[in-house]
Amino acid sequence: MGKSSLACLLALYWAEKGKETAIWDRDRQGSAEAFVAHIEHEKIEDYREGKEYDHILIDTPGGLQATEIKKLVKVSDLILIPFQLSPTDMRSTGETVRHLKDIDEINYRGEWQDLCVGDRIVTIPVSIGD
Repeated sequence: MGKSSLACLLALYWAEKGKETAIWDRDRQGSAEAFVAHIEHEKIEDYREGKEYDHILIDTPGGLQATEIKKLVKVSDLILIPFQLSPTDMRSTGETVRHLKDIDEINYRGEWQDLCVGDRIVTIPVSIGD
């Protein structure tokens, strides 16, 4: 599962729970934006600055520059990093997590809990909190 798929599935989950949810698609491919247009769910829309939402999901392209990462991290409460279980992806994901920990302006609220989502692995169903 990639970044766009994860963002879209979380948006759908929260929308089905009655939460006002926006997707801010920062990826040039526009997959998340296309999902919003296709799904036509009353609780999911493209992000509009100034509007209040229960949840905003930011879909980013891979390989963001440090300055762009800093901007997005400053306004984030949770960062999910999907990756494939290959040595290259695992190494670059580790580097990303280390860079995130070095950002002083991060919206840090306690202990760091690295939450990375591996692709192509066996998963155990769990309940996702609201």
